[in-house]
Amino acid sequence: MKTSRTLASFATAFITAALVAGVVTPAAAAPVPVGPVTAEAATAATGGTKHFPDVPKSHKFYKPITWMYNVGLTTGIKQGNGAVYDGYSRLSREAMAAFLYREAGSPSFKMPRKKFIDVPSGHKFYKQIMWMYAVGLTTGVKTPQGIAFQPKAQLSREAMAAFMYRKAGKPSIKGARGFSDVPKSHKFYTAITWMKKAGLSTGIKQPNGTVVYGPQQRISREAMAAFLYREAGNPAVIESGKLTLSGTAAVGKTLTAKPNGWAPASVTYSYQWLAGGKNLRGATDAKLPLTASTEGKQVSVRVTASVKGAPSVTMTSGSQTIAPKGLEPIAGTTPTIHGVVQVGQTVTAEPGAWTIEPTLTWLADGKPVGTGNTLTLTPEHAGKKLSVEATAAAQGYQTATLTSRTFPVALAQITGTAPTIEGPIRSAETVTANIGEWSVAPKLYWVMDIDKYLANGGNLDPDDFDFVGSMYGCDTTCSMAKVGSTITLLAVADAPGHERLTLLSPTYTVDGMDTAVVEQEIHRLINEYRASQGLQQLVWDDRLALGARTWVQHLNDIDKLSHSTVEWRNQWAATTWGTGENIFRTCGTSFSTAVHEAETAYRQWLASPSHLRNINTSSWDTTGIGVDVRKYEGTETTPWGTTRPTTTWCVTSSQIFENR
Repeated sequence: MKTSRTLASFATAFITAALVAGVVTPAAAAPVPVGPVTAEAATAATGGTKHFPDVPKSHKFYKPITWMYNVGLTTGIKQGNGAVYDGYSRLSREAMAAFLYREAGSPSFKMPRKKFIDVPSGHKFYKQIMWMYAVGLTTGVKTPQGIAFQPKAQLSREAMAAFMYRKAGKPSIKGARGFSDVPKSHKFYTAITWMKKAGLSTGIKQPNGTVVYGPQQRISREAMAAFLYREAGNPAVIESGKLTLSGTAAVGKTLTAKPNGWAPASVTYSYQWLAGGKNLRGATDAKLPLTASTEGKQVSVRVTASVKGAPSVTMTSGSQTIAPKGLEPIAGTTPTIHGVVQVGQTVTAEPGAWTIEPTLTWLADGKPVGTGNTLTLTPEHAGKKLSVEATAAAQGYQTATLTSRTFPVALAQITGTAPTIEGPIRSAETVTANIGEWSVAPKLYWVMDIDKYLANGGNLDPDDFDFVGSMYGCDTTCSMAKVGSTITLLAVADAPGHERLTLLSPTYTVDGMDTAVVEQEIHRLINEYRASQGLQQLVWDDRLALGARTWVQHLNDIDKLSHSTVEWRNQWAATTWGTGENIFRTCGTSFSTAVHEAETAYRQWLASPSHLRNINTSSWDTTGIGVDVRKYEGTETTPWGTTRPTTTWCVTSSQIFENR
């Protein structure tokens, strides 16, 4: 099951709650089956003001976005656990078409003969886009292939202004002053200036205090909600509260609907009582006298809240089964659920106080999934609404069924630690992924140049085919890429009934070859060979190494090979009883590993009689090795006669031998 810990998280909390859905005794008294029991009871209601989970009341544009949702201008963006608004995302041109078409009342219209080349009849928003064309809100975008709409393109603020201005009937802007960054010569000067005059846009305040419009900037979905909301006159938004029923659910008694906690205070209510889900004719008051016609039926009430200028909001109470007159239900209290309502956890039901011991049935989305006092939650329950139902039956009494409050079953949490990359972060070297401790084994993705990848529109969603296709084909080990690139390790763990956990390693920069490792490896290989020949080991001398390094740097500067002179070497360490030098150079368009470079120099020297002579000289007892890496930029001619840049890496090694 796919979720994102950064976008949404199930709340995990210990819960103890009771929801009354029938006739109960006062909490302090033992339930008794004599006489009618009347008590106000909170019911499980549905409906109310629609909200997006990613737009809390503290959100800057909460009211405009909530208004759009409740008047039907937007349905949000579907995700695995519901719809979100995604206000920070840029608004596409096709989404703008949908908003405006719905705002106009989704009218019928004569379909234009001319079509946009990029909006086929099967397009999700074909009708909305063609309506904009038919009523003159858009003229499209000229391309060499014809007139296009570019539905997926992000909508610019200037194009949005043009759409809104045309929709308003192109009113006059006489006497209006525009924005400083929109001169009169601007293609959309009139539309943008009208936006300011009409109070739809206040502009964007700059650090120096000036206010600009930013016509080329792409507009976000939340900003578009604000523009449409202002255009509508900043209407009120009703916030739904609770809906409770009081009274005894039996023929001859009366049920009363009590909405409370709704805002604003000026809200008015209308009522419609339902029996078996169908309207009861004439039952439109807050109170409902229960007649014989309601016996045995499920009765509920639908309340509609209204405020002038605001979209109405409807809420429906939970239903109650109406008992026959004179046959009272068994007295009891609503069961409660205790524990952590999360996959992998065991929850416990407390049946409450009953005159007859009830049986307990666990429900997931209203369907039975178990019986008894406890239930262990499995991946099959994830995302469903959990409740427990208590049912008591006895001769001479109406069977009583009370259902607890419902709770969403949260996904289990995967635990893990951010991965790290171990080993030399150097071109051509192999590194290893260290994933640390995870409760579910993660899948690894190696991401090169993550900042550039994300800046170019990439994402880190493993369910996206483009993401997987862009990643290195490595598992727990990986060979490093070119010098200067970066490498980041992404660990993603999934399991049925669990919330996906995604963790990133630090981002590492790939360095060039470690010349010190090459020097040390050559020293080891030469001494290993000399030992096999019965020769004494060569002792490392830092002065000779400094001279060797200086010499190979000089060779790379002049891009030629030659041996250093005795006089040169004497600058670093005066020669005593003899001296010699081996030199080796490799060049290519990429690196090999430091160990491979050392082995290559070693093998080449062994294969050359003159170089081998130095290695086999028994009197040598001291050595110093220097290695230098150099990058050369150039060009080459392609088979088509053009030129292209080239990069060549050269590694030059020198080993000085002396008898000290």
